[in-house]
Amino acid sequence: MDIEKKRKNAWEIIEPFYLEKTSKLVDRYNIQKSKFTASDDLSEVSRAVIENKVDTVLLEADKMVAGKINKQTGELKRGNESGSEFDNVLDEIAKMVLENNGQVVILPKERMPSTTGLAAIYRY
Repeated sequence: MDIEKKRKNAWEIIEPFYLEKTSKLVDRYNIQKSKFTASDDLSEVSRAVIENKVDTVLLEADKMVAGKINKQTGELKRGNESGSEFDNVLDEIAKMVLENNGQVVILPKERMPSTTGLAAIYRY
């Protein structure tokens, strides 16, 4: 069996579990957002990450948001993609969430519950 066929067979087995898990996370995000314990606001989430408040972050696959996060205050400074002093803020948020023992899940654009590129669920 060639590698592509193996990949396809593996995905057929894994896909139902992936879809169920991500559906539950999106539902959890929507419920928590109604309780003000979740957000899709980049500035708010960047501050929450610094304060170790983010339990789970859903990130849109292949989305680029240029900017920089102040590691002391969590302040978000937006930039442009061509500026070498700016990174992908979503990558920075993912890294910080993982460092704080949080969960990072990448979703395709059509499964994202927001249009900002991220959806964060807070610990409390």
